[in-house]
Amino acid sequence: GTAAARLALAAPEGEALFFAGEATAHETNPQTVHGALASGERAAHELLR
Repeated sequence: GTAAARLALAAPEGEALFFAGEATAHETNPQTVHGALASGERAAHELLR
């Protein structure tokens, strides 16, 4: 379904390419500015691991 598609869109490619944006907000607030911000924070945390 839609949740699985959002997870697939949010998946990183390798260790250097991470995706963010409202379309990748699978945990909270999909399709909103708040979801885009949250996904950016998620991607940043993944990058810093």
